[in-house]
Amino acid sequence: MILAAMLLGYCSNGIIAPVLPAFIIEQGGSPELDRLMADAVQRAPLGRLVDDWSRKGVFNLGLVGMVVSCLGYLVPSVAVIAGVRLLHGTAWAAFNTGANATLADLAPPARRGEASGIFSLMPSLSAMVMPSVGLVLLGLAGAWLAFVAATLFAIAGLLVATFGPWPRMARQAPIRRDGYLRSLIDRRALLPMLLEFLWMSVNVLFFTFPPVWAAAKGIPVSDLVPYYPTVGIVLVVARFTVGRRLDRLPRGVPILGGIACGAAACLVATTAETVAVLTVAGALFAIGSSATSPMHMTIVMDRADPRTRGSSMATYSLGFQLGFGLGAAIFGFVIGAFGFPAPFLVGLVAMAGMAALVVSARGELLVRRPALELPG
Repeated sequence: MILAAMLLGYCSNGIIAPVLPAFIIEQGGSPELDRLMADAVQRAPLGRLVDDWSRKGVFNLGLVGMVVSCLGYLVPSVAVIAGVRLLHGTAWAAFNTGANATLADLAPPARRGEASGIFSLMPSLSAMVMPSVGLVLLGLAGAWLAFVAATLFAIAGLLVATFGPWPRMARQAPIRRDGYLRSLIDRRALLPMLLEFLWMSVNVLFFTFPPVWAAAKGIPVSDLVPYYPTVGIVLVVARFTVGRRLDRLPRGVPILGGIACGAAACLVATTAETVAVLTVAGALFAIGSSATSPMHMTIVMDRADPRTRGSSMATYSLGFQLGFGLGAAIFGFVIGAFGFPAPFLVGLVAMAGMAALVVSARGELLVRRPALELPG
């Protein structure tokens, strides 16, 4: 149920992802930075709300907000769209925070890595198809058709979450020893948050900036058509291939393997003059992603107090959002100032930083083996 609802929500977002920035600029606004910041700012309070109130309630509120937001984009007013973008960012934060905390409740300790890998496939599956669908709808009838389709996907997700078999789990009241503001950030999730931030910062080079790379190399953007499906297929196959193997090793070992793949991807990309070579680099990065992000989430599950998993997951997921937003801004500046291959060299520095973080916690991540069975 949670995977189906997650996939439908990500399909809703994926359809409008390539449509919304251009649409907003046409309406006289700037790209989606305010939505990204609303998402990042709201995650911490929503994580506490998940713990104090309800996983399902926060998740469903997120889907309701996504339905309202997708419909709100149909109103041709800059003021309305500005408010809708803030609502959309908040709804997206609620959707992901509720889902992540539910996953942490459901995943047995001996299969947390596998569960995180399958869970994180949902955005990957959406990204393989839905942006292209959004562009097709845009070409057929304009942005309004993409917004309507996104609304329908969000409604479908809401129906699944509302009437599907939501897991019934004993709720433990959180114990609060800190003030409200200090309780919003779970310090136990800071290490995986930093790891996710660095990884997602480099991720934008292989999933957001290939059109910019193509333009800089004088390559038609249309030549990138096979790039995204190829990289997406590699990611899906790698996730299923790795599977339960993630749970047989200390948590940091798969992360270091992913870092090695990420570094290799950056090195190959520095030499890329053709789409084929860039595709090889993207595929290497996808293989690395099959180990890194799932293990980052798994570390959060290992460390989190079951009573405050919402706050832990909200803190961790800040790394994803800040990496995506700030990473795009940082690498956009580097590309503008130095061109290619400079951003891929910066990506190598980020990979080295991740490796240093893993080694700094080697007692936990490189020596200690994960739980092998459920607690009695």
